[in-house]
Amino acid sequence: MSQRSRTARVSLALVCLLSASALASCSPGDAEADPSPTPTSVKPSSPTATPTPTTDPEVAAAQAAILDAYRGFWAAQTTALGDPVAEPPAELAVHAVDKAFAGVGEALFEYRRQGIVMVGAPTLDPVVDTVDRATSTAHVTDCVDSSDWTPIFRDTGESAAAENQSPRLVVEAWAIVYDGRWVIRETLIHRDRPC
Repeated sequence: MSQRSRTARVSLALVCLLSASALASCSPGDAEADPSPTPTSVKPSSPTATPTPTTDPEVAAAQAAILDAYRGFWAAQTTALGDPVAEPPAELAVHAVDKAFAGVGEALFEYRRQGIVMVGAPTLDPVVDTVDRATSTAHVTDCVDSSDWTPIFRDTGESAAAENQSPRLVVEAWAIVYDGRWVIRETLIHRDRPC
């Protein structure tokens, strides 16, 4: 393996580590019915209404704003990594702060140095897990599919992707309210958790 290839893979790992959340997927198991249920009452029970869960309108508005910030962050990051020698789009500063913003900057530096660009775009499927209005924080999980978002060497067009890495990985993101708006503060990709 060439030094350039190793360095590219390390760089890709850096981008993945900087771009990334834990998507907790739960699937109910198939519960088998008891083959001979024993009735407990001879009287038919009347159906009871199941209450419909309601979402606080403020929480719903926060969730929508958080998802907008998350998608905006990824759109800005995708644009920036598509042409690392250009200035990052202004939208990056609108949607990201702190570690998320710095992480994209570090990735851009490495991509410029190594002559790597990202081609295409990832597919996102984010869910806001929690919103804490008291602390103005939130947590997002996602299964980011990078099947159509790949790193290549700009000069040769050769792939710079890490071998044997799942294109679909769990990503966690933490959001905060900053300057009156929801922004992404940090992301973490779980390279060992395909989804």
